[in-house]
Amino acid sequence: MGLFKKKNKVENIEPNKEANSTSSNQKTDGIEVLDFAEEDKKTEAANKIERKKENRLLFIILIGLVVLVLLLPKITSLFNKKSIFSYSDEVKDIEEQETINGMLEIGSETGSITAKKIKFYNFIKKSDNTIDFIYLPQSGIKNPNELNIFIELYNSKQNIIYRTKFVHDSKLERKVQGTYTLTINSTLYSEAKYAKVVIIESKDIKEDNTKLVCTNIVEEGDYEITNKITYNFGETGLTKYTVDRLLTKKETTETEETPNEEQTENTETTTPELDEIQTKYKESFEKESEVISKLDDTGLTYDDTSIVYTIDLLKITEDTSDYKLLYTIGSLNRQVKLTEEDNNWSCE
Repeated sequence: MGLFKKKNKVENIEPNKEANSTSSNQKTDGIEVLDFAEEDKKTEAANKIERKKENRLLFIILIGLVVLVLLLPKITSLFNKKSIFSYSDEVKDIEEQETINGMLEIGSETGSITAKKIKFYNFIKKSDNTIDFIYLPQSGIKNPNELNIFIELYNSKQNIIYRTKFVHDSKLERKVQGTYTLTINSTLYSEAKYAKVVIIESKDIKEDNTKLVCTNIVEEGDYEITNKITYNFGETGLTKYTVDRLLTKKETTETEETPNEEQTENTETTTPELDEIQTKYKESFEKESEVISKLDDTGLTYDDTSIVYTIDLLKITEDTSDYKLLYTIGSLNRQVKLTEEDNNWSCE
């Protein structure tokens, strides 16, 4: 179809003269006809090229979406590992971030270890042989003692020197961080270079009858109080210990007078009164037995001058009663020995 355009000046045209065959414009009776057939062909070809480009782009976008969907779980996992405040719903025993052979350098703010959805980080040496660290629970945890989480310390050669169970007396609130303090022997404190968080299930702790016997004798007036504790260790540390306390009267070198008949009769009919020291320890043993009696399988025996019982760490739980454990399950032989010797006990 042609488009007509009126010209301002009409030219005289010879009737028999043929139009120029190479021109796309025809002149008729002073009217110029513009033919766009060739331009339409060019436009249609350009449109086809654009449509091909669009189809190719849509195909590339579709392929990209499919790849993204397939890789999304892996990408999400990588993101979670890089943020110490990012968590997933999956409970894993141990997740490490920026550690050194699974350990955190004490004094460095870099890295963290998450054990059963509790994040541990920022181990720092403080004064008085203490080491502080921060714990951050992902969710509320009613009884953290049941998780069997242990804190270990290592020296510069990456040899273990200390182990204790992570014990908390109350529920851990979701995303409410807290500070935990370890008070250790001065030698272990100076040696400590790295910290590690591990899980040790009770079923994995076995006894091998390695023993450490520690004693402490205190003199008070005419009496001696002998304290003896026998520690039993397995392959993964302390499993139980037996406490044995005994009050005895010191031996005298003075010659005692032979009682006469009247004194003998009085002795037979009158029970001697306990002196101040005897009374003190009698009451002490009674109070200790009241606490121990609330525990199971301790083999408790006691009287006015002695008390004996065994604490089986494979059976007892930290919140069973008011009894405070001397050491948690898994504590190391050297750790116990150094600590007790610091307290003037003799261990062998």
